[in-house]
Amino acid sequence: MSTRTSRFLESLPFFVAVAEELNFGRAAHRLGMTQPPLSRRIRTLEEVAGVVLFKRDRHQVALTPAGERLLGHAREILSVAGKAAIEIRQVDRGLDGRLRVGFVSSTTYGVLARIVAAFVTRHPAVELSFHEATTLAQLDLLRNGGIDVGLVRTPASDRIVRTAVILREGLVAALPSTHPLAGGATIELTDLRDEHFVMYSSRDIPRLHDTVIKWCREAGFEARVVQEATQISTLTAFVAAKLGVALLPSGARPPIGGVTYVPVTPAHTIDLACASVRARSGALVRSFIAVSRQVCRDMELEEK
Repeated sequence: MSTRTSRFLESLPFFVAVAEELNFGRAAHRLGMTQPPLSRRIRTLEEVAGVVLFKRDRHQVALTPAGERLLGHAREILSVAGKAAIEIRQVDRGLDGRLRVGFVSSTTYGVLARIVAAFVTRHPAVELSFHEATTLAQLDLLRNGGIDVGLVRTPASDRIVRTAVILREGLVAALPSTHPLAGGATIELTDLRDEHFVMYSSRDIPRLHDTVIKWCREAGFEARVVQEATQISTLTAFVAAKLGVALLPSGARPPIGGVTYVPVTPAHTIDLACASVRARSGALVRSFIAVSRQVCRDMELEEK
């Protein structure tokens, strides 16, 4: 911005005050200053603009045609500047702006909707966009600036991305509704030793895949994996087709016909976390994490 433009813009509030009061004394009082420096401001504006903005005599002050035209523009410029100042303060405090949120598919059956609803209630001016992706894909998106915050399964931290656990979900078995174990209140993991398993993809969701395999080994058997999938809806469709059983986070229960969900004992937990880049966790990201924590605390209280 040139010096002339800067001086022009700086003088506009003083011009508007004089133009609305049509009296230098009243305008100076309104601005909380004395009359001489106000008069200098107006002379500077006229010099920079290269036009006379006020007709002055001993009895009155009036706008020239050029001054009348400038008044409309000046009010608009000051209004836009005022709105901009408010908006940037809101962005700085996490009240406005744009937030790009990643999420794993298992959150779409309960927790995601509640987090989004609570966040929108608190921050109605924030523009949200969503990107469904696996945990590994979200970590890449975070590092590359493709999303601002993600809902992921842990463990998923590294030196760039940090995670904050917001929910510990129990384990449920997804069984065909005609399965002999489908009518129980709970089942033990060892009850599934002779079953075929449909499993999270070892390529796309390796951490969760390997965790379930490890739990089966700790229970004394090797899981016989007959099919893998990335999406929860696909896994449960395979269960409905009686290809096998699946072990899922307790909050991931797609309402699909032919599938029954039964809690597994002994207790195992699958963590859900908010992930963000350490160096780019601004006010909006911090607010999203805080809202997510509160929603998940409320959910846990409701279950007790």
